[in-house]
Amino acid sequence: GYWYYSGGRYYFDIEARDHDRDRQNTYVDFSYHDNGGWHTRRFSTGGHGEWKFNISARGGFDGFRTHIGEGNNRDFDWGNYYGHSF
Repeated sequence: GYWYYSGGRYYFDIEARDHDRDRQNTYVDFSYHDNGGWHTRRFSTGGHGEWKFNISARGGFDGFRTHIGEGNNRDFDWGNYYGHSF
């Protein structure tokens, strides 16, 4: 995926593909930090998923992190975090 800043908002485009045939979904956790602390949005796909959203720079938005995993709702095989701070 990618992200950019424009007009006081951060825009995100996240894409994930689940190519194996093990009947488990791929999950992407997107967490961002602002004056209210950390907030997490979880996305999932059993094939191909693309999610586009934006977050206002107001409210103290100062960074985000993502990580990807695969599994069922009890056990995810999470990868490492990718983080970015401003």
